[in-house]
Amino acid sequence: MTIKKPLIRIVDDDSDVLKAMRKVLELEDYQVATYASGEDFLTEDSYSLPGCVILDLKMPGLNGLEVQHHLKARGFNHP
Repeated sequence: MTIKKPLIRIVDDDSDVLKAMRKVLELEDYQVATYASGEDFLTEDSYSLPGCVILDLKMPGLNGLEVQHHLKARGFNHP
């Protein structure tokens, strides 16, 4: 039986930041998902997977605090 590692979700509108953070975390053997916007994250992510979220504070559209508010309203309690 294979135990999956927790998923680290990164939400940032800067593609260079997403690529760099993904590379560093995957080199440390973490499972990583990246999203270019708060809207993409809220519609595409699987909330049932354990893990955490790294949110950019300043993004066009929904900013990090607004995304966090949506997550709390949906009962998403991961760090």
